Parts: sequence; structure tokens; C-alpha cells
Amino acid sequence: MELVKPPEVFGRTTEWAQLDAFRTSPRRGHRLAIMYGRRRQGKTLLLRSMAQATNGFYWQARQQSSAQNLASFSAALGELTGAPTGLQTSGWEEALNILLGSASDGRLAVIDEVGYLLATEPSIPSHLQAQLAPLEPGSPAVGARLVLCGSAFGEMRRLVDPHAPLRGRHDLELVVRPFDYRDSARYWGLASNPDAAFRLHALVGGTPAYREYSGGDLPDDGNIDGWVARNLLNPASPLYREGRVVIGEDTALTDQGLYWGVLGAIADGARTRGEITAALGRPPTSLAHALDTIVEAGWVVAEQDPLRERGTTFHLDDPIVRLQRLVVEPNDARMTLRNDPAGVWQESLPLVRSRVYGPHLERLARLWALGWAGEETLGGRANVVGPSVVTIGGSRHQLDVVATEVTPRGRRSVLAIGEVKAESAPIGVGELARLDSIAESLPASGRGATGPRPSRRGATEPRRLLVARAGFTSDLQSAARRRGDVELIDLHRLYTGS
Repeated sequence: MELVKPPEVFGRTTEWAQLDAFRTSPRRGHRLAIMYGRRRQGKTLLLRSMAQATNGFYWQARQQSSAQNLASFSAALGELTGAPTGLQTSGWEEALNILLGSASDGRLAVIDEVGYLLATEPSIPSHLQAQLAPLEPGSPAVGARLVLCGSAFGEMRRLVDPHAPLRGRHDLELVVRPFDYRDSARYWGLASNPDAAFRLHALVGGTPAYREYSGGDLPDDGNIDGWVARNLLNPASPLYREGRVVIGEDTALTDQGLYWGVLGAIADGARTRGEITAALGRPPTSLAHALDTIVEAGWVVAEQDPLRERGTTFHLDDPIVRLQRLVVEPNDARMTLRNDPAGVWQESLPLVRSRVYGPHLERLARLWALGWAGEETLGGRANVVGPSVVTIGGSRHQLDVVATEVTPRGRRSVLAIGEVKAESAPIGVGELARLDSIAESLPASGRGATGPRPSRRGATEPRRLLVARAGFTSDLQSAARRRGDVELIDLHRLYTGS
């Protein structure tokens, strides 16, 4: 029977189910799960709740010496084994053996913040390697269900690298990400106000801890501007410098100046490798590792151009870092001296609308097309969605959304193309005419120099997606009703429809 998720764990239905399936796996022997995600995503709450609900073992490492962590771990083992005065262990190998032996009845055993442990005791994976070796045929052992949890993407992934001791020993690799924009709206109590939900998500993203950081101060009646002044632009608030803090906490980002420079260039509007290197004044080859690192760590998402196999653009995947770069840092001295959050916010709104709300709505539109749009909407099931650029008569035209369907043989079909507008005025038939003009220039078939080119599935025209924060003019709505290839997506549909 599936374990019921407690009410204090909001969302995380998929993560809970995957952990429970790992816990109840019928496979014999000790089993290993690797779980990781950025800080403040609720990993600890999730693991503590499951351990408590199943009489499992939970222990969290601290940023201290190996001996101090071993003493703490041994004390926790004493409680697990019922030793009245605790346990005295000779080292980590013995302590881990006791843990796995004590939980060999199939019990969940969690070691959280394993990164702190590995920093002072790098032999931990080797100690576990022998214990997690495949069973001999016919062995009756049930085995412990061990979860190693951490916050550094690169460090946790290296645990199971091809040449790592734990390679091939794990059954589950679970990444806990921020809430998606729909879950975030419900979490903040803004499900009935999609415009406020959109603006809040564009500023702080889906990190659940930020609601606690605001002291339970939820936007009153969708008053995002007032909430921003009280929290994001208040020097006394924990959220004020969060954009810097979260980068500094990531142990994978060793050269803070370089990585912050890359993130800043992307926040400032640089999208391609060439634009980013130009903004930093560095050779194109010098930033390859830095870009790969911040993409792997989840701070930036690399979106593939659906019309070009080698075209990639980079977008910030943590809005609070973008806000730190664009609004907080440029006004820090003024805020410290005058503490005028409302004034700073009002002066910053034009920049926020163009550099925050605009790019964020484009990103959400692509996520919607990939994850929520129905086959009836797109004329198929999109599996590659991204932005692109089309050249017509020597002029470049930006497409905010290109949804394609890629077959197992590599053939791509363009299902839909889209325009996204975050302005405060409804969009009209001019944007539809623009999409019609671009659609005529898309290739109908053929192969390009870099492989299969996207096709329009014979005579089938791509659907036109028009996504608008402020809705649509009556002329555009009438045109959409007359045609069968136009989809109008307002914020309500973005947040609740398909």
C-alpha cells in the first residue's frame, strides 16, 4: 500500500512516490538512492517526514570535522540500536556497517547534507562500495534502503560517475527542483489570481523556503508591489541578498567572480555563447567550463533551438538571481542610506517589465507547450520546445516559441510557432499576421547540412500560438474563431488549461 504523504509536505507528489517505491522495492540486498537539489527546496522535510512515518533512520551531517560528525552519527546509531549509553565506533567503516545492518529489515536510512561529510571524509563512498555490492545468488537478505542527500549538483553526480566507487550501485537518482509555476501559485495562495502568481514567480521562482523567509507575509489581494517593497527590497529581510547568497553557497561555483559575471551577462540579456563572452570581454573558449558548470548546477537552462541542431540559448532558471543583478545591487547604496523600497521599485518597473516579466513569460510559455499543452492544441505531442530566429529577406525575426515533434528516427516536425507578449495592452491581429508571414518561410521538407531539417508535415501548417499577459483585442479573437490554426493563451489558460 502506498504511503500517504503528510499534509505538511506541500506538492512533491512525484518525489514522494518515487522515494516510497524505492523504500518498498522487493529487490534483495542493500539498495542506494542518490537525492539532490539546490538548497531551500524542501529535501530535508521530505526525507524527515518519510523516515518518521516509516520508523526509519535520519541523520544530518554538519559543517564540522570528521570526528565531530562521527560522534554525532554514532549517537544517532545508539538510538537506532537501542544502546542505552550510545555507541562507540572505531571509524566510519564500522559506523556505516552498523547502520546498514540495523536497517537490514528494509528500513529507510537517510544521510542528509552528505556534502559536509564528504568534505572531511572522502572515503565514505569507498566504505559503502563493498556493502552495496551485488548479492550472491540465492541470498535471502532484505537489506537497508539507504538515501544519500546533498545540495551540490556536481558533487552528488560525481558519486556515481563512471569511475566512482558507487557507480552501478544506485537504484534511484532523484533531483528535487523548485516548484513549477503552477504549484508555486497554489503554494502562495494565488491560484485564483494568475497575474499576481506570474509576477511573483518571475521575481522569486519556485523555491518553497522563500515563503518562510517572508515571515508568512503573503501578497494581500495580489498586491505584489507592496510585497516586493516589504521583502525583496527591504535590507532587513532575509530575501534582500538572497540572490548573492545562493550562489555563494554552491560549492561547485569555485570562482565566484567568474560565475557571477556569467550570470550577470545572461541577466542583462546575453543569450548566446558569443554574446556572453563578448559581455565579459573574454575569448569564446574560456567560458565553456563555466557555462557547463552553472547549467549543471541548475542556475541556468540551455535551450536548444528547435530549428537548428547546434543553436543553443541560455536563460536564468532562478529569478531571484536575476532580480539581484538588475534591481537590488544597482540600488543597494540608496537602499542602505535611504531605505526607500517603494520608490526604488516604482523607478525599476520599466526595467522589470522588459527584462524580467517579458523573458519570464516567454520561458513559461515554452514550458506550457512542452508540459501542459494538449495534442489538440498543438496538433501533436511536442517533445522539443525552444526559441528560434528565422531570416526572411535578410531580416531576422525572433520566434518566442517553436514546438516540434521529433520521431525516434530523428525527423522533426514543426507543430506550432508562437509569439509572447507581457505588455499591459492586449495584442492584436498584427502579431498573427507576423506569425503567418514567418510560417510561410519555414521549410516544408528536405535535409540540411547539419542533418534532418524540420518539416511542416507535408501540407499541414504549424499552429499559431499567441500568448499574452493582458489578453487579446476583439479583432484578434474574431480572427481566431474563424480559423482553426490559432490558439489564444492568456494567463488563465497558461495556469489552468491545456
